[in-house]
Amino acid sequence: MSSDIRQLISLEEGQYFDRKSSRIRPKDLARHISAFANASGGTIAIDIEDDGKVTGFRRSGA
Repeated sequence: MSSDIRQLISLEEGQYFDRKSSRIRPKDLARHISAFANASGGTIAIDIEDDGKVTGFRRSGA
């Protein structure tokens, strides 16, 4: 596992950082993107569960 992924797993979620499952529906993800856009920005790490488990995508290009 790369050091970048380890860092994303260890970061605390908050106002500027959030982890989302790869199973999140686009409609639900749009709500989080909009919230960050309306605030001071932020980072959303898709493909990492709240417990830090990296789940991945099932098909190429997902």
